[in-house]
Amino acid sequence: MKDMDYKILKAKKGDLKDILNIYNYYIENSTATYYTHRLSLKEMEEKVFFKNKKYGTFVIVNKGNDLLGYCILGQYNKKEGYDNTAEISIYIKPNFTQKGLGGMAMDFLEKQAEKHGVHVLIGAVTQKNIASQKLFQKCGYKQCAHFQEIGFKFGEILDDVYFQKILKTSTN
Repeated sequence: MKDMDYKILKAKKGDLKDILNIYNYYIENSTATYYTHRLSLKEMEEKVFFKNKKYGTFVIVNKGNDLLGYCILGQYNKKEGYDNTAEISIYIKPNFTQKGLGGMAMDFLEKQAEKHGVHVLIGAVTQKNIASQKLFQKCGYKQCAHFQEIGFKFGEILDDVYFQKILKTSTN
């Protein structure tokens, strides 16, 4: 994969259906999210479009402008004391995983976060999602928490693992 073959753009309303299709795939086929019902366009819109310009959703497209995935820089917690921390999420179409798009998205989100003065990034991963754990570790994130038996999906009790990375921002 060459970075020039792909680009990351700010998500628009016109991208919402593709974003929803990707997310609903993961709802139905994985433990990457704990939703158990398919989301509607309205529900997805509320999840990916933010009023605060510090946060955003971005789409990963190829040269033909096909949407291959999306990533989110979102609010970590709604309390003001956490304003220098953000949460990241990355979802790639199943046929395009393991091709470097996740690492590209991670790098992009870190740069976006630094531009907006974010000091710490957090990522939550189901313990069974080994590929995502490896991506966080490869990108320099450290495991900071392991919550046992907090989720339930597909008849199975699941653990969550949290990763964090302290960014080089003006607050360092």
